Amino acid sequence: MLFRKTMKALHTLGAIGMAGGIAAMMLMMNAAPEPAASADYLAVRVAVYDVSRTLILPSMALVFLSGLLSMAAYFPFQNALWVWLKLGAGFLIFESMLATIDAPARKAVDAVNAAMAGDIASADLPTRIQDAWGAWWALLTLAALNVVLAVWRPRFKSKN
Repeated sequence: MLFRKTMKALHTLGAIGMAGGIAAMMLMMNAAPEPAASADYLAVRVAVYDVSRTLILPSMALVFLSGLLSMAAYFPFQNALWVWLKLGAGFLIFESMLATIDAPARKAVDAVNAAMAGDIASADLPTRIQDAWGAWWALLTLAALNVVLAVWRPRFKSKN
């Protein structure tokens, strides 16, 4: 019982960290200056990358691992369709985070540094930096749907 409660607490804390990190990143990008080879813009991009690297990805890993451990330790979860749906959504969320948050955040920092060093033109920054607002909103929506599945716990039964 203690293990299940611990896993649930870790799962919840990880989900809060993940969603909160995405929201914080989106707020920073909304308030960021226009892309330019400037220290101010670089500071925002470094902050976004730091949030991704130190909060969003570790939180997602915590959510994923605590969910898997819960499935392994609690037999009824192994037979619940809603748990398997959450696991599938978790794979999608994790892969999407790597593709739309972490890698682009690192590339943006590299691009701004290159522009500040004169290796690329500052005017080229908007084409080198790809912010995926639609994907970020989709990730928040998927995370919210996962919470709904966990709270609602639908019983998918056949009509036999």
